[in-house]
Amino acid sequence: EQTLVPVRIKLREIRKERNLTLTEFHQYLSEKGVSISLPNLSKIDRGIKGASLPKINEFAKALDRPLESLLDFTEAEPCTPSN
Repeated sequence: EQTLVPVRIKLREIRKERNLTLTEFHQYLSEKGVSISLPNLSKIDRGIKGASLPKINEFAKALDRPLESLLDFTEAEPCTPSN
């Protein structure tokens, strides 16, 4: 049996570091090849929805960061996975 650990994805912090609106951030990710709808990105940004490990890896590659730099285990709340 696999135990799932809730994790918060630090997209909002990265987006704010880059001084981007959510729409601009969505466009940037799209240009880098990440396929995600704006509503789903918004939910992940706000911590309402999670993302699959492959999707988090896509974010990391698009943002040129190590995967683990996007993960925060300290403030995680259980959330619904999203693709």
